[in-house]
Amino acid sequence: MNLNVLIDSHVLIWALYEPSKIGKIAQKLLMTDREVYCSTVSLWELTLKYHKKKLPYSPDELYIGARELGVEILDLKGEHVRALTSIDTNHSDPFDRMLITQAARESLLFMTADKTLLELNMPFIRKASE
Repeated sequence: MNLNVLIDSHVLIWALYEPSKIGKIAQKLLMTDREVYCSTVSLWELTLKYHKKKLPYSPDELYIGARELGVEILDLKGEHVRALTSIDTNHSDPFDRMLITQAARESLLFMTADKTLLELNMPFIRKASE
């Protein structure tokens, strides 16, 4: 099965501005014949960071950059929100919980370097820095 990939917020930043942070295994996974997605949830999270002056990249830069890389935008759907309770995590970050739920609901691999998420040991979560 050739699963498509949802990338975490920081993986989008790496892909656009620091591609050397993405590990060789992850690069190979992203370079195959797979669709790569970024969630509107990630774009929202990064927009909030931009407005708090914690991120130098504007929402337009991120969106346009993602599209130029061929990254598809995955919209948040009502069914994703409804499925939040079906994913059993103690993770408190609402953005991360939503991204995990979207990946699970859409049968996508989820690429992240977030140690807390990787420790969930969910079979669809992949390490971005390897």
